[in-house]
Amino acid sequence: MSCFTAFPIGIDAQVISNNGAVLTIGSSAVLNTKDIINTAGTIKNNGTINLTGNWTNTATYIPGVGTVYFIGSVNQIISNSSVDTIYNLVESNASGLTLSSGNVAVSNL
Repeated sequence: MSCFTAFPIGIDAQVISNNGAVLTIGSSAVLNTKDIINTAGTIKNNGTINLTGNWTNTATYIPGVGTVYFIGSVNQIISNSSVDTIYNLVESNASGLTLSSGNVAVSNL
């Protein structure tokens, strides 16, 4: 199993495709990406994820105290296999956000 920890810097990626690694986003880290596709790994979020595309999770997402911003310019889709709990979810997309499968719980309203 691989492990990647985002230190307190900004990281830009076209797509985060996780197939078995542990990705930890630290409390001061910012991850800017189009899509997140987590099929067999773990994503731990104590920082900030700025997402311009879609969220697909069929593995493990640990929300910590992190924030996920949905900031795309076209409709964004959340797709998961059960329930994703996101500590702080911010939807800032005039085209909207669609839950296509699974459920999403937001724990910090």
